[in-house]
Amino acid sequence: MLGLMTLTLAALAAAPAAPAHQVEVSADGVRYELVDAGVLELWDEATDALVERRSAPGAVGLFLVGDQAWLVYQETRAAPVSQASAAATTTQPIAQPAAEPASPESIQVARVDQGAAVIDAGRSAGLAAGDAVRFLGIEVVEAPSLDGSGEETREEERVVATGRVSVLEDNRALVDLQRGGRVSVGDRMEPDPGRSGYPAAPARLGKLGEVGVAIRPLLALENLGVAFINELWASWSFESPWYVAARLSPVGAGWSRDGNPLSIAALGVGGYDQRYFSVGLGAGWSMLNSDPGRGIYTSDSKGGVDLEFQDVQGAMAVVQEARLGARDGVNLTVRNTFLLVPRYSYDYDDDCDESYYYDDYYYEDCYAASEDGQEFAFGGIAMRIAVPTSARTDLVVDWGTGDAGATWVQGGVAAWLRGNGDAESLGIEVAAGYGSLTGRPDDQYVSLYGPLVSVAGRYRF
Repeated sequence: MLGLMTLTLAALAAAPAAPAHQVEVSADGVRYELVDAGVLELWDEATDALVERRSAPGAVGLFLVGDQAWLVYQETRAAPVSQASAAATTTQPIAQPAAEPASPESIQVARVDQGAAVIDAGRSAGLAAGDAVRFLGIEVVEAPSLDGSGEETREEERVVATGRVSVLEDNRALVDLQRGGRVSVGDRMEPDPGRSGYPAAPARLGKLGEVGVAIRPLLALENLGVAFINELWASWSFESPWYVAARLSPVGAGWSRDGNPLSIAALGVGGYDQRYFSVGLGAGWSMLNSDPGRGIYTSDSKGGVDLEFQDVQGAMAVVQEARLGARDGVNLTVRNTFLLVPRYSYDYDDDCDESYYYDDYYYEDCYAASEDGQEFAFGGIAMRIAVPTSARTDLVVDWGTGDAGATWVQGGVAAWLRGNGDAESLGIEVAAGYGSLTGRPDDQYVSLYGPLVSVAGRYRF
């Protein structure tokens, strides 16, 4: 008994004097818990949230010395009695845990950063920079029972993200997540050789919002002036396959020697949204800077006359929106707008004697217009194509036109500066193209057109 006590004291000679060890201690707002299978968990006491999980094989307890938490490790060896060696207990501070190489089956996510995951394994587990890996998480699902008695709730392991190792240490590594990936602390990692670095159809991420703005300055040709054709938007994707969005498009304003045109349309839409497509319907209001339609009447005896709708300053809009392809993958998005405008009928006055001569023909201007209801007229269209070129960048083409008075066509590059498209991701887009802005300030038609550049930013939350 005396020999065993001497060995234990000798093993602790390099460590501070310690009280009896525990399986849970707290220091500086962090709670350290030693759980089964040699795993150490760090919890934020203020929020009671799991911050990090570390591998600690052989650890049997914890104790505090001042503000420093220490791990107690148990080591058992076999040797002849004549060598006077039995069991020894050693201690190490948590800041420098003694970790054994982790097997691929036990590698877990220790911490989640913006668009990346820190795992509790590195070179010692055979990982190398650039390795393709995937993460598996536990999901509670409703599924048919195996005995055929109906539905049952059970846990299933599924792939929640893919990524590539970017920063490597002996017992720790940083993995950049690909688009559509979302991991949690404790998710399991395994090798995934041959996985694409930029999937064409990444998984849909629910409970995710986005706000964005696009600024498009335009330098007018053949008219001294400048214009902006801007956009603002906000959207929310629910956990279930539904979404809502609001958009100001266009938000245009111009300044020129002939007048200052203005173009505004406000739209709201909602609908069904899943991984490979979405479809939505909405409504809003659109300013009209061009006639929403026109009719032409011709007659052998009376000639022809061009009949236009009256000047409508603004109209209710109905919106159709559809996306073919994954939101953050290869996709085509189309948005159509229809305007509710007055409908007119035209009556010919047989007693009218108003005529004019043009291009060797006589024309009569004897039609009277009267409003007899309302009708839908096509108000505009917007299209966007996105094609991934790397794990964080896309090539994009954007085009739009309509009776709000703004037209643009542009091509450029979109990239995530931070994150992988999940919450807290920040993206930027730069493009160039051509555009025009028309309006009727002071009842005078003004058109500003020319080359434009575009800078857009988006943030997800």
